[in-house]
Amino acid sequence: VAVAAFFGLSQLADSVKVIVALIIVAALAAQLPVFGEAMGSLNLRISSASDSEGGTEGTFISRVSAPLTNAIESSTSQDHWYGNGIGMGSNVAATLLTGSAQFLAGEGEAGRVIFEFGSPGGLAFMLFRLLLALMIMAKGLSKVRQHQPLAWFMAPIAFTLLTVNVLEQPTLQGFMVITVGFSLAALKLRPSYGERASAIVRENEISGPRARQVPKRSRS
Repeated sequence: VAVAAFFGLSQLADSVKVIVALIIVAALAAQLPVFGEAMGSLNLRISSASDSEGGTEGTFISRVSAPLTNAIESSTSQDHWYGNGIGMGSNVAATLLTGSAQFLAGEGEAGRVIFEFGSPGGLAFMLFRLLLALMIMAKGLSKVRQHQPLAWFMAPIAFTLLTVNVLEQPTLQGFMVITVGFSLAALKLRPSYGERASAIVRENEISGPRARQVPKRSRS
């Protein structure tokens, strides 16, 4: 909301009022016991995980880079560059093969994709998802300039679903399809005549008396 507001200076003051009000409400809600206990548990979990993984650097390595590098190394060392087959990383396949539900390809999405697709296909699929997420964010930001911020507001959840969330879960698959579909539809929205007229008026107000005047049509 703050980023979108900075692209429309005439709306910045109204947006700041809303943001300040939300901050005040959040600060007051945080004083309630139920929110205090939840935040305490969350902070304890974050600090404990950070200590066990070696701080910020260790957390980044173990949760971001290690799953990807380990999956590539496992795929190349076992001569499975062509992959083990789509669906082999699911709990159903593990139950049929081993008799118990377990993670044959790890818990991360990158490891599962590379395990199933192989290094070339898995990396290409993950790169496609990353580029699609970046495209939605870039075009969503450009739509803000046209006073169409809906795609930008959905960009954070669309980026997360496309890049890191495990699509093996049907619920997350549904969230991804719906969110990405709505984001792509929002990128195709065109401002109505009233919105275009309002945008022109706001630009003229910001530019002041020196703004370039549009010549009137000749009656001839």
